[in-house]
Amino acid sequence: MSILSIQSHVAFGHVGNDAAVFPLQLMRHEVWPIHTVQFSNHTGYGAWTGQVFDAAIIGELLKGIAARGALPGCRAVLSGYMGSAAIQLSAASGVASTTTERNSGWPPVRNPRLLTRTTGISRRSATRMTSSLTGQASASM
Repeated sequence: MSILSIQSHVAFGHVGNDAAVFPLQLMRHEVWPIHTVQFSNHTGYGAWTGQVFDAAIIGELLKGIAARGALPGCRAVLSGYMGSAAIQLSAASGVASTTTERNSGWPPVRNPRLLTRTTGISRRSATRMTSSLTGQASASM
């Protein structure tokens, strides 16, 4: 099964795509990771370095995958820490219409996490935004 995974990446530790991709590959799934941020470590440590990628970059990556004709073969979307509301909206709107129209038998799996001290957006708000864009309730992990 092909899975699009839109999540964070850390250099130290294992969260986001760093934690999701390898186990899914061990289960023989094809995983297409898109990193929303690249941080030195999990933000739970209290201090970290790195950057949140611009939503336009995420959009370009999704367009590139779509240009290869791959998105219709995507059977699931896994999302996690987004880093910004713009990325949340870009990812949700860019993927939901392409994948759910062709693969209506599966729900995207979402676990929206936004950096609230810089965005001011709560997890509940992010979940509502995603649900309103896709027309489906979010499944938390």
